[in-house]
Amino acid sequence: MVAILFEVAVFLLLNLPTPTGFKGKIARFIENNRRSQMFLLAHLLIFLLAAVMWVDCNRMEDKYRTERTIISEAVPGTGTGSTIA
Repeated sequence: MVAILFEVAVFLLLNLPTPTGFKGKIARFIENNRRSQMFLLAHLLIFLLAAVMWVDCNRMEDKYRTERTIISEAVPGTGTGSTIA
């Protein structure tokens, strides 16, 4: 949570009107600081992991929805899986 608040604060600082050179100092600090680079790399890796998990979740939801439709359309007690006309 603290990392997200920090990102929001940096985003606001970079988008607000500021004196000349202030944004450049912040941008150079982020680019040249080893901790900032490691943080950005970790943030990117977590984002990629979240994206893969989201895609997998959507794929599983589609499978579940398909199975639920097939089961709801099957004739109860016949075991054939045929649909009612």
